[in-house]
Amino acid sequence: MSDTKVYLIYFSPGGTTRKTVRTLSESFAEYEVIEIDMLKKENRNKQYTFRSNDIVILGLMTLVKPFGPVKDIFKAIRGNNTPLIGIVMFGNGMYGNSLKVVNREVKKRGFCMIAGGAFVGAMSYNRTVAANRPDETDTEKIRLFGDAINNKLKTNGVVPVKSRLRTDWPKSSIFHAVKTALMLYMPLGKIKVSAPLNRIEFTDNCVECGLCQSRCPVGAINLAQRLSDPKLCIGCVACVNGCKNGGIKYTNKLMIKAADACINHFKGRREPETFV
Repeated sequence: MSDTKVYLIYFSPGGTTRKTVRTLSESFAEYEVIEIDMLKKENRNKQYTFRSNDIVILGLMTLVKPFGPVKDIFKAIRGNNTPLIGIVMFGNGMYGNSLKVVNREVKKRGFCMIAGGAFVGAMSYNRTVAANRPDETDTEKIRLFGDAINNKLKTNGVVPVKSRLRTDWPKSSIFHAVKTALMLYMPLGKIKVSAPLNRIEFTDNCVECGLCQSRCPVGAINLAQRLSDPKLCIGCVACVNGCKNGGIKYTNKLMIKAADACINHFKGRREPETFV
């Protein structure tokens, strides 16, 4: 495609989504690659319009559905039958109907989702779950996925994803299945950790570098007062995962206990699932 540009659009509080879409973009090395980091509020407030000969790789984290300020992200982008690759990241557990949601939402905005992939990354709340993922095995699968998409574009042009997108249901318990089923049908953008559970506290290791404040996608952190506003916080823990000194930590005991329980609940290795 002449004058094609590849746009990486991602919301990546822990860095694994960014790493995955960057690896995927290596399959399109012949084109210019442009990154749009939706962790930054100023980027979510812009309007981006893409051409029919552009390629968009959209990467989001999941909590059954795409998680984060997804309404703002979708609102900021518009396509013209633009080919889009939907990527969702999950912490070795399940990705719910997130790929279906991405496909539905991008169609409304003029994109053609030509492929989708659910990839595993370290859990934001407990980095020991799916630790060090995506790893070398994941990376190879991401590259093979990208090569298959590039070949599809060059052979068939812009055509929708052929494989039927699936919903990734939990199979371990009825309770877990029911809970997930209820979450699946919540309105887009409504899945967020409730305010009483959003407890972020500063530690004595804080050197007031300001990184946590600049990384917060919703402006919840007041560094001068060393406080985080639980009503604004969306629970993405970008602040905690971005701090290099352990100067800020997530402290809600209930959520920490739930995340710790995932070590055993999701101890079997999940593999990526791709749809072309």
